[in-house]
Amino acid sequence: MLMMSRSPVGRAEIGLLAALLFTLPLLEVPKQLCWLGWAVLAGRAVWRDRAVPGGGPSVWDAVLAALLAAVLLSGLGASAPPGWRGAGDVLRLVSVPWLMMRRGYRAADCRVPLLAALAGTAVASLWGLARVLTADTPVFLQLHSVGHVNHSAIYLAMTIGVAIAVWAGLGPAATRRVRLLVAATGLIALLALFVSGSRAAALALAVLLGLIAWLTPFPLAEPVRDRRRFRLGLVAVLVSALVGYLALAGLSGRTLQPEGAGLVGKFRIQSGDAGGLASHRDRLARLALAAGQAYPFFGLGVDGFGRLTPARVCAEIAPPPPGGVCDTSGYTFTAHAHSLYGTAFAEQGGFGLAAVLALLAGWAARLRRSLAWARADRDAGAVWLTALSGLVITAAAGLLNTTLHHEHGLLAMIGLGMLLSASAPRAGRSQRP
Repeated sequence: MLMMSRSPVGRAEIGLLAALLFTLPLLEVPKQLCWLGWAVLAGRAVWRDRAVPGGGPSVWDAVLAALLAAVLLSGLGASAPPGWRGAGDVLRLVSVPWLMMRRGYRAADCRVPLLAALAGTAVASLWGLARVLTADTPVFLQLHSVGHVNHSAIYLAMTIGVAIAVWAGLGPAATRRVRLLVAATGLIALLALFVSGSRAAALALAVLLGLIAWLTPFPLAEPVRDRRRFRLGLVAVLVSALVGYLALAGLSGRTLQPEGAGLVGKFRIQSGDAGGLASHRDRLARLALAAGQAYPFFGLGVDGFGRLTPARVCAEIAPPPPGGVCDTSGYTFTAHAHSLYGTAFAEQGGFGLAAVLALLAGWAARLRRSLAWARADRDAGAVWLTALSGLVITAAAGLLNTTLHHEHGLLAMIGLGMLLSASAPRAGRSQRP
């Protein structure tokens, strides 16, 4: 077990972080107020302790600053005026890990916030399921304060990882009732994910669960037996969620998604306006690549992808050769590129894409270096699993959807902040033999 000195983080700060995570998928104004209150309290403490040794610049300061700079510089040199509307969202995202690093959160400080995140998602999932079952016409499942079905599904996939993290963090003293309650909340989120019908989130979750089952990054009293039981438990939860989904559809007598929007329907090769199995992602990727090549350094500007038109593509993005005819039939025009990487390259150029890749690479490297730490203590394992969930869902689902923004981006960055802070070497922390 890890022995730690007393945490520098007070109960009020931890309580505000827990309130933020509980309200994040539920209520718009309260979550904004909770983030602001937490950021003010943490920022004030950082300023107060600015002379404490060990708080100097780090590589992570540069990575987080690059993410913000990429947004502020986006659109520089483009024909249309740059839009900085996304700067506030990115500032909120980078503020969390930066402040958590400076405040010195311990793994044990994250117990209550992780429980709050799990509880908030369970309430939001039940709320969304109730709306699906009572709507006059088939609707997509959405978490109330997350919105669009794809965003909600990404949030749900991350929270399933949080449920596993909380379960792994339960000590031997935890009762069977507590363990069943945690498993039930994860089961609710998994059921809601099935109802959402998001392929990107489902595939990313499959990658995440495979990694967790392979690595088992938490303490094991008897490795062979406990690892086998854990993997069987994962399979049991997946089967239970599938049975629950089929039962919900059968017993309710309702269509749980609009026609063709379920997972099975989406994975069928479609024709016509459906855009095939890729749902136009190939055309969006082609347009994002053309836009990034036209403005390779700083891109089109935030929200610039949504302002592209066939006429603008023909005039400045991919003009035809002299005497040629401009053909835009290979592109699809919509609000964003449905890809973390495509949107970053198109709107923020090579600088923005490099900043995103640096963030993901550094995140993965920190997880790799701290794996032994996670396997030595239950609280450490819970933090590590939460951070892994944020990274895998962000990176994998980001191939087909725009991740790392708004609610699911904030949830992922909170997990990163927990990892960067709790796994950092400090005086007063040592390993028991």
